[in-house]
Amino acid sequence: MENNTETPAVRTNFIHELIDKDNASGRFQGRVHTRFPPEPNGYLHIGHATSIILNSGIARHYGGKFNLRFDDTNPSKEEQEYVDSIIEDVRWLGGEFEDRLFFASDYFQRMYDWAVELIKKGKAYVCDLTPDQVREHRGAPGEPGKDSPNRNRTVEENLDLFERMRKGEFPDGSRTLRAKIDMAHPNLNMRDPVMYRILHAEHHRQGKKWCVYPMYDWAHGLEDSIEGRDEKTFKEAEEESDINLPNIFPLFQLCLGARVEIVRGLSFRAEAGLWDGVMLRGGLGYRF
Repeated sequence: MENNTETPAVRTNFIHELIDKDNASGRFQGRVHTRFPPEPNGYLHIGHATSIILNSGIARHYGGKFNLRFDDTNPSKEEQEYVDSIIEDVRWLGGEFEDRLFFASDYFQRMYDWAVELIKKGKAYVCDLTPDQVREHRGAPGEPGKDSPNRNRTVEENLDLFERMRKGEFPDGSRTLRAKIDMAHPNLNMRDPVMYRILHAEHHRQGKKWCVYPMYDWAHGLEDSIEGRDEKTFKEAEEESDINLPNIFPLFQLCLGARVEIVRGLSFRAEAGLWDGVMLRGGLGYRF
């Protein structure tokens, strides 16, 4: 009888396999650089803890780097209290970011300049539709949407309106800056997504300097690009500007039954004194 002594390949997990494949090809010169990018609008929950352990653990496993970056682009919901709490929790969970603590708000001028660049190339426009009208124009899966009546504004008019938006000449919600992509795109999120909205609110770090704020879909990929992450997003921005962006691998949301896992839900209960579960350091909690 033939003696087969070949040892079967040991599988790790699909994330490590993707990184191993890139390292073997030399795609990123062996560099592994991850990040945890929370919005400081509440206390952390178990989903955040999973992300912290995953990303910091990957960096540690490959001898790479791990960043902590706050996605502080919505001043009406964010507070310094949450920033301090999150920093404490990340460290408690073993997320060692050393001196790599970043804030999206530090990049506001660069994001604005990139948006202006897209306007000049005819790839972005100022839209006067209300949020409800934007949703109505977006259409439905399998059906094309409708163009905004403002989609064909001239470059000069868009530049003027966007600058006036920044100066605070218009009320909240009256205008947005949208990317000009494709109103018939099969992915509804790519049908001219909003890049900037008007919001007259004091920022916890920038004060009253800004009254236009970038949307998540516009800001997040740029933040990764600025900090040199290994993921990329917003392909249109990469193709139409000098932005250098990586590949992103989306993961599913963690859902556990009969548990509060949403930041807003945790924050409400903590502020109302309704918390009767286990509170971990700095606010990271879970109700058993």
